[in-house]
Amino acid sequence: MSSLAAVVARSSSRARSVIANRASATQCSVSIRSYVQEREIITPPEPGHKLETIQLPPPDVTPQQNVAEDPATYHRKPVTSAHAIDTMQGKLSARDSAAISPNGSVVHGRYGDLGPEIAQSIPLEYLALLYPAAQGAAALRVLTEKNGDKQGTLLVYGASQPNAMASVQLASTAGNAVVAVVGGEHSGDEGMMAAIKGLASEPGTAVSQEYAIVKKNFADLVKATCEGDDASLSQGYDPDLFLQEFKENLMAYADKYPSTLPAAVDKSHLDFQYGDREREHFQGNMEAYLSQFPAGSQPFDPAKLDAYFDKDQYATFKAKFNKQTSAVVTGDQVGSFVPTDIVHAMLQTPEKELDPGLKQQQEDDDVPFVPYEFSVLDQKFGKGV
Repeated sequence: MSSLAAVVARSSSRARSVIANRASATQCSVSIRSYVQEREIITPPEPGHKLETIQLPPPDVTPQQNVAEDPATYHRKPVTSAHAIDTMQGKLSARDSAAISPNGSVVHGRYGDLGPEIAQSIPLEYLALLYPAAQGAAALRVLTEKNGDKQGTLLVYGASQPNAMASVQLASTAGNAVVAVVGGEHSGDEGMMAAIKGLASEPGTAVSQEYAIVKKNFADLVKATCEGDDASLSQGYDPDLFLQEFKENLMAYADKYPSTLPAAVDKSHLDFQYGDREREHFQGNMEAYLSQFPAGSQPFDPAKLDAYFDKDQYATFKAKFNKQTSAVVTGDQVGSFVPTDIVHAMLQTPEKELDPGLKQQQEDDDVPFVPYEFSVLDQKFGKGV
């Protein structure tokens, strides 16, 4: 076959292949369209049709097959008695208990036979708490009578305890707004918190003890900021007594942790109390351990301390301590801060310039004085903002 004939043959073969592919694509498109169904025509309901006329399908009742029971299956026996716990004696309470007698009646350890009807309506676990529940009901009755049977707001502490729980439920049912404060022993239990909230219906609620304390502290802070602190808190304010107690504590600290010790730790920490196998690494470990403590204190001369460290110097020292504490809290560079070394330095070179804030003095006549920190000299209280 000539080269021209070969080219023509290949071209014809490629053309037939293209035509065949197009034909198959056309068949595929036709076959896809054949699956498209026409839209279903929904007939309107008959006149007078109601939903009640629709009959429910019969239940699918499939007979259960006989399956062999696991030998380890535990079958709980019926509850026949319940006891409260006597926390004083550390045992089950005989008086605060409820038990089912042979004739089916409930016998309470404190109130005697309660009758057979009680056993069918109230669980024994609740009947064991009948006495504390009665205490809560009695307390609520006294408050209600004093208030003239008027509805109001009732604050209940320890709301997860049986007597308080009864008070919350009864007071809320009577139409009072109950704020139930759940103690710390149960405040972290979400289930208990939800249960107490369920007893204190709207507008009442249940809060944790921690939340109530924070709210109370915040309320006190707002009140003190707005109205000023109570001036009676300054009664018995004695700067000389503050200075005397500081000097006594300073001398005791210097005697307890002298500079002869490698660090300000008790002497018992330096004794080797282990086996010979640990002796090899004891010194290296001890050096690393002691490096986290400040060094011991040089001794103080009591006469020099009384002569040069007066109330003004003590106020200046407290100011340094406050700045150091703020730096530690905020994560700033704190450097080395050894209180005994600072006092020694102040004895060598007393600081004469005293910050006006330490004297609780107003710097500008046009700006009211606000005591931002405690002063050991003469604490003054603001008038609020």
